[in-house]
Amino acid sequence: MVTGQMPTRPLVPPGALAAVADTRQPIAQVTEMVVERTPTGAILRATGLAPTQGWYNAQLVPVAAESGVLAFEFRVEPPPGYEAEGSPGSRTITVARVLDATDLAGIRSIRVIGLQNAREARR
Repeated sequence: MVTGQMPTRPLVPPGALAAVADTRQPIAQVTEMVVERTPTGAILRATGLAPTQGWYNAQLVPVAAESGVLAFEFRVEPPPGYEAEGSPGSRTITVARVLDATDLAGIRSIRVIGLQNAREARR
């Protein structure tokens, strides 16, 4: 340690992240799903329709990888106390995830799951 410097401590203690719960919900409806090949794997892109305006913090969360199917849940966070319905265009959310060759090894299909439906692409 350099003289005169205080030791650094992490903002979040080690192991504390395991206690954080994901309070996001599945998107109401998955409207589109595309898998675009790249030199190192693929980019998975999904578009969904939220029930009202203001949903945020979208992510494709892996939920299963078995029997050659790689499944993701399209999760979003509801707006706090905001109940405006809005047009479909204002409720549309798009999210993407990079998949490398290791992620795709042995996978025959990729599925994105929403609350009301799911979309799937086969190789």
